[in-house]
Amino acid sequence: MGRKTWSDDDENVAVVYYWKSMEALASFREDSTHKLAKSRYAEWYAGYRIEIAEVNEIYGDGFFDSQFPALLD
Repeated sequence: MGRKTWSDDDENVAVVYYWKSMEALASFREDSTHKLAKSRYAEWYAGYRIEIAEVNEIYGDGFFDSQFPALLD
């Protein structure tokens, strides 16, 4: 559904991916292209960490809605 990337002055990078469902995430996890890329992560990154969380609610004043339109469906 989407992705947001942040980095700091020390070249640390955080990427958040948004999936419509846990089933969609599981399908991506089993994709052969993804598996190949993941097996080669050390070519691009010093390490990685995955955290899986569920968004239960989204609210605000609407200012950021255009950055995450798919999340509001």
